[in-house]
Amino acid sequence: MGKYDLWLQELNKAVALSNDPEDTAVTKEVARVYAQSGFRAAIAKETELQKQLAKRRYVDPGYIAYE
Repeated sequence: MGKYDLWLQELNKAVALSNDPEDTAVTKEVARVYAQSGFRAAIAKETELQKQLAKRRYVDPGYIAYE
């Protein structure tokens, strides 16, 4: 359907509800990459950042695999 902007809006809503500064930083970086390079690059960046975050705290591996 190509409604990738909706994906980013929902991601921002979820992060706002979690009120986690690390998740907020990840989302801001993903939004920046999405604006510059598009959806595929943003998903790749989010996966990379989630893997880095998983080294410091628990990140559900299913979430990383889903991306």
